[in-house]
Amino acid sequence: MHRLIPDVKSFKKLTERERFYLLASAWVHDVGMICGITENDINLDPEEIRAEHHKRSEKFITNKYAKLSVDFEDAQALGLVARFHGEDLEGCRPTFPVGTEIVKLSIIAAYLRLADALDISQSRSPSSNYAICLAYNISMSSKLHWIKSRLISGIDISPKDHSITVNFKTLHDDYVHVDRLTMQKQNLLKLQKLV
Repeated sequence: MHRLIPDVKSFKKLTERERFYLLASAWVHDVGMICGITENDINLDPEEIRAEHHKRSEKFITNKYAKLSVDFEDAQALGLVARFHGEDLEGCRPTFPVGTEIVKLSIIAAYLRLADALDISQSRSPSSNYAICLAYNISMSSKLHWIKSRLISGIDISPKDHSITVNFKTLHDDYVHVDRLTMQKQNLLKLQKLV
């Protein structure tokens, strides 16, 4: 978030409540990924939880706000921000009333969505955990998140230029058989397009 909005002047264009939502959402937006937050979780597989986690997060934040030390007044808006990190922003209201204030809900949700999408560096997939991830039968979408994090060497964000550059690791030709290298390069290109 701080790399997307690095200067104090831009950050101060948000109200104090909007700044709170932006920072709090970074901590709570994925609470819906936790298996066991609802009674029905035993009937869901990990793919279903991942696919619905943004809605699950909204529901948990809205209904269990006290467990997150969130005030009742803020729960609905913060829940909506969490929901729209995983849904098309077209459905997000531009503004939302909270008490006597009107918050810029879609802007906050857009910043969270972008920051979450950019949180794909190698720090998210330590080598030992990555090996375990690939060895065990976890869902394909979860494996994909791990793999793309391992292949990204860095992300450069330039608010001045309004640009974001994702840097990928490259394959070394001298370590792999030629046929296998071609296949791996094709797979890497597909993954780069996906990211």
